[in-house]
Amino acid sequence: MTPLRRMGNMLDKKGRLFGYVSIVDLFAMVMVGAIFFAVWSLAGSRPVLEGEQYVYVTFRVAAVQDYTARVLVTDVPVTDDDGGIYLGRVVDFAVGDGEAFLPDRAGNMVAATLEGYHSVSLTTRVPGRLTDGAVVLGGRLYAVGSEVHLWAGGVRMIMYVNAIAAA
Repeated sequence: MTPLRRMGNMLDKKGRLFGYVSIVDLFAMVMVGAIFFAVWSLAGSRPVLEGEQYVYVTFRVAAVQDYTARVLVTDVPVTDDDGGIYLGRVVDFAVGDGEAFLPDRAGNMVAATLEGYHSVSLTTRVPGRLTDGAVVLGGRLYAVGSEVHLWAGGVRMIMYVNAIAAA
């Protein structure tokens, strides 16, 4: 029996798989399941496990474009872009002038304000294991000064861990 002939036995004349489920219906069910899982994983939080406590983690970046600063809101999930680790929900954020250090005419580095850019400080509340100057989230150690590529409510930013404190 050829592969095409066997395929014919799997589909009946109405296009149903094994005579029960339409291929279109099966595809639609898989897509609805995938969308449900994506919404659940991005919007959901997770419980505090044994040995963990709620922790405030503050992330900071010196300069992001105006658009990014304008769309930030509280109570959205934050995830690490590298591995999808849940970093909590935004409980507070602050937007300031964009900052950079640039050389002056003498070659000395001086603080400057960047037009069209803003600094952002973002604080999340998340269950984690506190250590000295760091927190373990999702099996990964985040220390003050660590670079994090994160998603916060549909906005991707490269930020640095600025502070960690027990909630």
